[in-house]
Formats: sequence, structure tokens, C-alpha cells
Amino acid sequence: MTGRLNTAEVKDIWLENVTDIEKPVSYGYKIKVPGYAQAVGKRIFLPVSFFRLGLAPRFKTGERTHDVYFEYPWSESDTVTIEMPEGFALDNAEEPQSMKIANVGNYAVKLEATSERSLRYERQFRFGDNATILFPANIYPNLKGVFDAVHEQDGKVLTLRQR
Repeated sequence: MTGRLNTAEVKDIWLENVTDIEKPVSYGYKIKVPGYAQAVGKRIFLPVSFFRLGLAPRFKTGERTHDVYFEYPWSESDTVTIEMPEGFALDNAEEPQSMKIANVGNYAVKLEATSERSLRYERQFRFGDNATILFPANIYPNLKGVFDAVHEQDGKVLTLRQR
């Protein structure tokens, strides 16, 4: 994270299931990132999908000649707790939209206030269900559309306002 967010301060790092091949590897840490949100007047604009911040869309070109092959199915599960600054509250709580991805995967997000100053953002993205990891070039526009939609939802920004 410090490679992408050079002002980040990381502490309390933990790892689980590193040696157990039957269980997914999990890790966590506390991070403080000065300048992560953008203050404009009495509002703060806060990108909600912390782990996807600044990442480019998966597919850049609009057309494809060859089939698309993913090496394996995968899933991502992020849970982020955000502590709002003293004296601020949610102004725009439009959370990203969840979506079912045909019989291939799922994108689910949840945003909730856990206290007066704390928000919890959960993001789950799963792709490659039913061992579907090869996609013919002729459906590339649909595949790109799915990943573009996920990228758009990951780019949602919350607005906090000073009380």
C-alpha cells in the first residue's frame, strides 16, 4: 500500500492461514493516509473503495482479436473501517451498487455507519464461478462492460459535511 499511497503509515499487520493450503490467506493492518480524502470548503470527498484507489480499468481497449483467458477463478474480500473526522457527518451516502455477473461471479458491497464517527465498507468480488475462465473474443465487449461497471462502482466517492 505504501507503494501506491506514499504518505501511508501502516501498523499492526497480521496474517492468517499462510501455511494452510485449505484456507484462504487473510491479512489486515491499520493504516493512516494523510491526504487520502479531498477537502473542499466544508465538505470532504472520500473515495470509498480503499484497495482499488488509483487502479486502472482491467481492460483498456474496446476490441479484442483473441480469446480472454484467466489463469484461475478468484475472489477478493475487503473490509474497511473509516473513522470520520470530528465534527463531520455523511452528506451523500450513495453506496456502490452490487451486481450479479451472470453465472460467472458476483460483486457485492455494503456500507453502514457503525457509530456516529465510523463507517464500515465491505466489498466482495468473485469471478470465475463454474470454472468459467475462458471467454471467446466475440463476447469481449460484454466482459469489458462487466469489469468497467465494477471499476465504476469501486470509484464511488462519499461526501462528508461539516456539522
